[in-house]
Amino acid sequence: MRTRAITESQKNERIKAILTSAEKLFLYRNFNSITVQEIAADAGLAKGSVYSYFTTKESVYLALLEREFADWFKSFNEAVSGAEAGTDPRFLSDIITKTFSGRELFLSLTAILHTLLEENLPGDDIFKFKLFLISGIAGSSEILESRISYLTAGEGRKVLVTLYALILGVRQISAPSAAALKVISETPELHPLKFDFMDELRDSLGLFLTGIYYKNTGKDKK
Repeated sequence: MRTRAITESQKNERIKAILTSAEKLFLYRNFNSITVQEIAADAGLAKGSVYSYFTTKESVYLALLEREFADWFKSFNEAVSGAEAGTDPRFLSDIITKTFSGRELFLSLTAILHTLLEENLPGDDIFKFKLFLISGIAGSSEILESRISYLTAGEGRKVLVTLYALILGVRQISAPSAAALKVISETPELHPLKFDFMDELRDSLGLFLTGIYYKNTGKDKK
């Protein structure tokens, strides 16, 4: 068992260890089955030590999601910054969709944010996280609008909000429960319900961006 953290560096090390253990458990366990005791044990800490930094289990996973969101915002901004002003909307959709490649943890956590995490979070944690999202969306919207010539003021934010809604929806239909997946996989007539997340997101976002392009330029992208 680790001794009590004294310095700021030691505290940050503890938080990092807690998040690493929470991530490890979440990758192969159902969220509801994970306990703070298990997270603490895996991190080599006492259960009380976790509560020194986080108020609830949900707070731990919210911090993990914030870390993943921050990393995604960075990737999104870098990808969009490299796009040409008149980038074809379908190509832009491909650029954006690729920023989700390999982000299973991010996608899994966003899928439970509104249904599980926010149900047992202190108001202060929710407030801080929402402010973080507002800041991230504002920054990414500004970059998007500055790079893509056919986006008007305010449309960068609309693209990001729509993108988030698509992520939540497409994730749900592309990652069914084990029981549902078994039935779908074993029943040929249900195979049309087998969805690939990246493909569906790319196509849906592409349609949305094409609509904006057509509306603002009067050019029909076929």
